[in-house]
Amino acid sequence: MRNTYPRARGWAKLPPGRDVVEAVQVVVGGGADAVTVDGAHSDTGRAPDVAGPVGRLRFGARVAVLTTVAVLAVLAGPVPSGSARAAPAQHQDDRLAEVDRFVAEFAAANRIPGVALSVVQDGSRHVREFGSGITPDTKFVIGSESKTFTAVAVLQLVQEDRVDLQRPVRDYLPDLRSADPRFDDITVDMLLRMSSGLSEINSPARPRAATGDAMLAAAVDGLGELPLFAPPGEAFDYANLNYTLLARIVELVSGTPYHDYLRTRIFEPLGMTGTTTVELASQFDPAILPGLAPGHAQVLGLPFPWPETPLFVVGAGDVVSTATDMARWLEVVRGGDAGGVLPPGALDQARQPLDPALNNYAMGWMTYPATADLPLRIYGGGDLPTYHADIVIAPETGTAVSVMVNTNLAFPPVRLPLLYREIATGVSAILHGKDPRSVADPISAGDDPISAGDDPTVRTVADLVPLAVVLLAVVGADRGVVRAPVWVAARRRGPRWRLAGSLVGLGLLVVVPFALLGLFSLAAGRPVPVNYLFSAWPSAFVAAVSPAVAALVVAAARARAAATRPATTGG
Repeated sequence: MRNTYPRARGWAKLPPGRDVVEAVQVVVGGGADAVTVDGAHSDTGRAPDVAGPVGRLRFGARVAVLTTVAVLAVLAGPVPSGSARAAPAQHQDDRLAEVDRFVAEFAAANRIPGVALSVVQDGSRHVREFGSGITPDTKFVIGSESKTFTAVAVLQLVQEDRVDLQRPVRDYLPDLRSADPRFDDITVDMLLRMSSGLSEINSPARPRAATGDAMLAAAVDGLGELPLFAPPGEAFDYANLNYTLLARIVELVSGTPYHDYLRTRIFEPLGMTGTTTVELASQFDPAILPGLAPGHAQVLGLPFPWPETPLFVVGAGDVVSTATDMARWLEVVRGGDAGGVLPPGALDQARQPLDPALNNYAMGWMTYPATADLPLRIYGGGDLPTYHADIVIAPETGTAVSVMVNTNLAFPPVRLPLLYREIATGVSAILHGKDPRSVADPISAGDDPISAGDDPTVRTVADLVPLAVVLLAVVGADRGVVRAPVWVAARRRGPRWRLAGSLVGLGLLVVVPFALLGLFSLAAGRPVPVNYLFSAWPSAFVAAVSPAVAALVVAAARARAAATRPATTGG
């Protein structure tokens, strides 16, 4: 993905042998795109003695040494992702100043490349941006927060008596197919509340033969048979498919392409001029959407730009917005002037769970009851591999918070993406006069206090284990290639079963990444794209693939050695 941030060059005067350490710190800490090293050799770019002893090591050992040095540089301390850039705000007080400090410290401690913050309270807006190149009009991906717009579109049609929430979905989508007779019992309301019995495993694939506005129809038409995992209305299962079907209902009932409907009936009436939509997550690209903050994956706590996968996201995760526009949306969803967009009572209806005892989800929102320290809050969030977004609304106090970041993490050793929720919940706590480090918030921290983020060293160490596997694979491949002729000679002299056993071992290493991909897909309930897995945990993905690559390299070296006839001596 092309980096649209302003380019910068960094200079560092380095002592001999310290080029890797200092270069990492300069590039990451200063946001530089290039580094000039004083005293470096013109042919190698290294400080004087690095090309000496390190350069004489074999390839595998050299990789291990240089990687270890780079890791130590990262572990040396947190590297801020950028300074806070404050836009003119209509409202400044001590709490808002504390909010700005909290977010700036959180972003720096967790190396977040960009944060867009919007706060609405007491009839005023507070918009702040944190990170290089981030402005009030920088676009961010809001993920599943898009579902709240889909729900509003449906409720508009309900208000106009064009959609009935209690009517079967088949009345609006007659071409949907299912061998399960219970499918006819699914209502529009069940789709909104994700109690339809449909599962994420049935989510539509990318339509290959359609583009633009035709993609939604092609995606729904290509769903095939839709099995149910539970009787309609009896169980909650978070499945994006529900909102894809709702988007198609909006399109068919209104006679307007879904994206045009959102633009003309919601975005434009609210003055959300920087908000738009896409069909595929791979379109979340600054080259396609000018002004979009590029998404980032992370390794060793360091973010780097990474593209999204071509997942179909219409209706469920297709909206891109700005801090300025989200401030306007906050004014609407917290119960203020809806500009004629929301019917009377629609907000209460959209945020009321069907059965709070079973789950707290309702039409894109989740309701969290009041605690000893905080009032009742309404939460909406969104996640993609390289983006995260949150909205926290306290209806009783009229405060609303939106946070958008252009990175994400989802690997097991750290409680993510709940980590990034702590920005929005921490801001909400401050606005209510509480210290976020001493208040428990079930939205992000369960019974634990909201923190200023996990220690980045924890995430770095969590990456070291899989990276150690990568280093072992590199060293093993290096050794296997060097010893390939010796291995072939030994097998020629030995029994054939030893050769078969070695080939089986290499074959198992090749199968490992495919087996892991199958396990991830099984756990997710649907096929998971390879790029999605890499974005979620890059180091673990590379660790899973590296033994297979090493095995193939060694096998190729042995095959080449076997094809070379041993030398013979003449008499």
